[in-house]
Amino acid sequence: MKQSKDRITKRQTEILQLMAEGYKEEDIAHKLGISHVTLRRHKSLLYPRLGVNNSVSAVVTAIDLGLIKWELSTKNRIIRNIEFQAEYLQSGISIMNYFSTILQQKQPDLNSIVRIEQEGLRVRLLVIPEDGDDIQIIERTLEEYGLVISGQMKVNEFLTDNLQALQLENKLEIAKLELRFAHKQLELERTNNQTRIDHLEKEVTWLRGHIGNTLSDMKQIALNNANSLIQEVIHKFPTNDKALMKSLDIIENSLLKNQNTNNKEEVVEALESVKKKNPEILKFIKEFAQKTVSSTSGKLLYDLISSVI
Repeated sequence: MKQSKDRITKRQTEILQLMAEGYKEEDIAHKLGISHVTLRRHKSLLYPRLGVNNSVSAVVTAIDLGLIKWELSTKNRIIRNIEFQAEYLQSGISIMNYFSTILQQKQPDLNSIVRIEQEGLRVRLLVIPEDGDDIQIIERTLEEYGLVISGQMKVNEFLTDNLQALQLENKLEIAKLELRFAHKQLELERTNNQTRIDHLEKEVTWLRGHIGNTLSDMKQIALNNANSLIQEVIHKFPTNDKALMKSLDIIENSLLKNQNTNNKEEVVEALESVKKKNPEILKFIKEFAQKTVSSTSGKLLYDLISSVI
């Protein structure tokens, strides 16, 4: 289907932006003051003009065309960033890109888009689900995939279908061949470098561990960040205020849970209390939470702070 950026109206762009930010149809209609019928008519016109057939593809295409800003789309997305050495780049991209196939095999009922973006030696994996409620399922699948890649979980434990398991094993073998080819290519390019590649298996293990740990260990990163939140705040804003410390403890615990918390009201009250004490501390906590935005708790806290500021 042919894309037509010029035919997208201002109202349709507003709809796309709200879709990107994770709002459901009823919320979009309410925010824009239009009926559900009008909203659906806009969407029925949008899809063919963008050359897509679902909301996830519409959002991704709109971002690519520059119709909406990706930076504002903070709710329904999962991000993993890895920086590779030159010889690991191609095989690393291949392993990360295969997650799209894995997600279709493990979660066939989920509608999501998996994208790989590369800038030099830095690679970013983006997963954009159509339904924000699917994020935890996708994160769990991604974590398990990381464990398989790093050798901490067997392929046949991850994929019960024998054919799918064989395909994944073949994919990892292909990544090994790509790494071997990259080494030979670099040897030719680096004519003055006499170092030989004697431990390919060891380097493949390192590569798989590097990718696997990045994909699967986001929970631990979030915990480590949360453990130092109070310490970081006190270091930057020295205080003995007991009420402030209590509020900080509530906020820190919301990060440590690393899941959608049921005490959102308590966290919001704590954030508002911090804001009254010192707005600069709340801004600092927002920046801190942004570092853990790839975790469920980090996204939740970031969104709550955004609603308070």
